[in-house]
Amino acid sequence: MSITCDRHEPDSLEPCKYYVRPDNKGEAGFCKLPSKFRCTEAVKRKCPRLSHSSIQDFIRCKRLYYYKHILGLRVKSTNMSVPVKLGSIWDAYIQTKLNPSCDTSADPFLMIEELQVQPHDAARIMALIRAYEKLGVREETETHGKFIGAQVTREAQIGNAVIRGVYDAKWAGWFSEYKLTGNPSNYDNVWSLSSQIGTYFLLDADAYECLMKIVRRPAQRPKRDEEPTEFEERIYLDVLSRPKYYFDGLKREGMTYGRRFYRREFDLDAVKDRYYHIADEISYYQQREAWYCEYNCYMYNDWCEYLPVCQQGRVNEQIFEYRKIPEQQ
Repeated sequence: MSITCDRHEPDSLEPCKYYVRPDNKGEAGFCKLPSKFRCTEAVKRKCPRLSHSSIQDFIRCKRLYYYKHILGLRVKSTNMSVPVKLGSIWDAYIQTKLNPSCDTSADPFLMIEELQVQPHDAARIMALIRAYEKLGVREETETHGKFIGAQVTREAQIGNAVIRGVYDAKWAGWFSEYKLTGNPSNYDNVWSLSSQIGTYFLLDADAYECLMKIVRRPAQRPKRDEEPTEFEERIYLDVLSRPKYYFDGLKREGMTYGRRFYRREFDLDAVKDRYYHIADEISYYQQREAWYCEYNCYMYNDWCEYLPVCQQGRVNEQIFEYRKIPEQQ
């Protein structure tokens, strides 16, 4: 297989003087050069580490996958979409409930400022947090099985790729996944969850149950001249008046919520086969440098965040940044 990288320089100890070996030898290595992330020559032979989210990027658009997972390009946190920002804040808040001693840098109130969330958007998440507290909603940290922790990572080698999953909350034998969404129906059935939750079951042979914790993102719009504090209070009162609308599966007794799914409901052989095939396809595309645009630029009610790179043919460093390779982190 011929070398096509124009910056390749042989080295006595490594395939290239810029090559960085990964921690897991089952995945493609990295490149030290500026504006690079994965070694493109290594990707021809080994797939980068895969996850549910990365293969969704690959399926949506080959060029999107290339930008994010080969070049390592990502949107700066302050430029992320509002739903992503609010989802990140909600996740951080839930982490404080699961693990009260967690890093204070994940404090949701600090994140509102760090992510530069606009006041009316901040009002949505603050109203939800206030209502959660007022209602006395609680998380099942000690219901059944030993609580292992939050943001627990598992990896496994499947075919030509290392598969990685991060569990929002993990217990012995089961796990929880948290979603703040404008459309809860995206997460209330096995078919829609087959890729992500199927991956988590695949990575833990002992897991038999998943509790999906689906929370509806407030969708109200500010009235004319309505101040953020007034807007927040209006949303807060609405959540209190119909909590089951916002917290899927809420039970008044015990004030817990969520929807349960079981291992037996998922076709894990199909999930595994999908990873096998996609890993081979990624190496195939790199061998031919065929990272073409699918023109699926409008999806999930929003434009692709990487559309400006495709349209302008360059990277705006005010909007994007490059991920650091492991040795630089």
